[in-house]
Amino acid sequence: PTGAQGTAGVAGPQGPAGPQGPQGTAGVAGAQGPQGITGPTGAQGTAGAAGPQGPAGPQGAQGIQGVAGAAGPQGAQGITGPTGAQGTAGAAGPQGPAGPQGAQGIQGVAGAAGPQGPAGPQGPAGLLSAGTATGNTTYWNGSTWVLNNANIYNAGANVGIGTTGPGEKLHVNGGIRTETGIINSAADHLELMRGVRADDNSYEWLGFYSGANRQGIFLWDGAWTGANNLTNEFSLTAENGNLLTLNNSGNHIALMPKTYNVGIGTLAPSAKLDVTGPATGSGITIHAGGGGDVVLASGGGLFFDDNYSYAGGSYIKPMGANNQGFFTAGAERMRITSNGRVGIGTTGPAEQLHTTGNIRADGIVYWGNALSRSETRDNAGLRGDAGAKSGFYETSTPTNYYAGASGWQHMIDVRHSNSANNYAMQLAGSFFDQRLFFRKTNDNAATAWSEVVTVSSNNTQTANSAWTMSMHGQSSDDDLTFGWTASTDDGQFGATMPFSIRINGTDYSDISMNTNGVVTFGNTTQYFCSSCSNTGLPSSAYTGPMIFWYGADMVTRYRYGVLGTAPNRVYIIDFDSNRYNTGDDVDGQIEIHEGSGLINVFYRVMEAPVNGQNSTIGFQLNGGSGAKAYPITYNAKVFDDNRNPSSWSVCPVR
Repeated sequence: PTGAQGTAGVAGPQGPAGPQGPQGTAGVAGAQGPQGITGPTGAQGTAGAAGPQGPAGPQGAQGIQGVAGAAGPQGAQGITGPTGAQGTAGAAGPQGPAGPQGAQGIQGVAGAAGPQGPAGPQGPAGLLSAGTATGNTTYWNGSTWVLNNANIYNAGANVGIGTTGPGEKLHVNGGIRTETGIINSAADHLELMRGVRADDNSYEWLGFYSGANRQGIFLWDGAWTGANNLTNEFSLTAENGNLLTLNNSGNHIALMPKTYNVGIGTLAPSAKLDVTGPATGSGITIHAGGGGDVVLASGGGLFFDDNYSYAGGSYIKPMGANNQGFFTAGAERMRITSNGRVGIGTTGPAEQLHTTGNIRADGIVYWGNALSRSETRDNAGLRGDAGAKSGFYETSTPTNYYAGASGWQHMIDVRHSNSANNYAMQLAGSFFDQRLFFRKTNDNAATAWSEVVTVSSNNTQTANSAWTMSMHGQSSDDDLTFGWTASTDDGQFGATMPFSIRINGTDYSDISMNTNGVVTFGNTTQYFCSSCSNTGLPSSAYTGPMIFWYGADMVTRYRYGVLGTAPNRVYIIDFDSNRYNTGDDVDGQIEIHEGSGLINVFYRVMEAPVNGQNSTIGFQLNGGSGAKAYPITYNAKVFDDNRNPSSWSVCPVR
């Protein structure tokens, strides 16, 4: 049964103030202040560089009909079209009336010549006398006949004008003028030659040709071999197939007036401009010295591989204002948007380069600060939707790093794919020492870090490694001045230590001491074991760390307080306990050491039936039933009732 209530002990001295709690959330932003007075107008800045030419605006509406202009001059006579086919003969008409008397018939055949008459007398002398040079042509100068003049030369074969040695039927040494503008040739071409025609393979000439399918003007070097032999020809011709062609040694520029197509290197242009080159590099060359621009109308495409097909071709095509799409096999593969971003497999790139597929680099890929592959990130607790990515980071102003972090820090961050949460695995450390820290954020930006123990290459601990330790001793029972609580069954006593210790990455200063042999961290009101029975470890009774100094159904009183000076103080918890059913005595002390985190448990008195039987003794980290535990016993006699005192200890690795 529960004993009578004891007198209250003297209150212990006031403990020092606990550590500063975490900063609270930012308050609501204040209301917008009034508009300040407008400052004076600054000086006019220098004019910025002219922006690029904007796209052509839409076609304006049709204007009103203007006043009719004066009639233009009469156009030149068009080329006579081909003669139509002969029509079928019509039916014979009725006999007409008798016509008028016909005209006199032609002179009949002359009769045979009569016999030669006798010679007549000599006539008087004629007006012209004999010339003095062969080929001279007589002309009337207005008053008399001029006999010996070589301006027109006619020696009976060729005629020369301005020359006495004509080499052709008509040889003119000088210009030729015709008032009618017509020079006719009975052949299918008219030749105007340079030089003497004696060398038929080297002369050059200008010719006019009118054949069955081809009419035009020719510049020719060599012998005429026909209008369709284009080897030595430069010509401007009209074809019956509605072509106007400019030819040079078999290379063509063709204009199709009816379809408005232009061909270069082809006589059958299939597009507005159709260029066919005989070899690589003989297509279109644009030299920047003259501007060098090619302008495509909005919606037009630039096609490749001689395959003009939007459904199956390869082409570049505008995809809206200042957006370019790149297509192969009729499908868009890449897009460059107006803000300079490139999308591969996406039409809406969210970064400078955005691809929806895999990326392979057989070489080296660089990014980050100075192409080091490290990026700047100050806040280790940043969420994915605030910009956090997996990667390598550096900062000189660390936030949400390990306790005491300052100056330049490294961090490796591996994040969950869901950017709306904050689950990440992180490693961090200073630039300037060998200490290394680790944490899993567990959706909490402020999750505490744990220091990683490392071993050097010679199998010795590095300078950052902590040492586990233990001690076998206790503060003298009769030297403690703390007051006792009342002996209590199924109760608890809470306290806040003047310092905190770090257990499994979390700092704790609040403790709860319940009367059933358990001290818990992180709460001052935790009640353990509602069923008043011991349990195996790990226990699901509480989620914080727990010291099972003797977990069983007990009646207990405590005294507690701090000894020593910061930063190496010791928090003492003295317990005086009896088994509820038997009254067997268990007395002892718990020491919690500031700085090292060492926890010692000592037993001054353990009577025979309470040496571990029917009890739980050990230590458990935070996490409840899933926590890591360090059990010493569960219902086993592990202490010697003939040899006191006994002890055990546990120390977090720092």
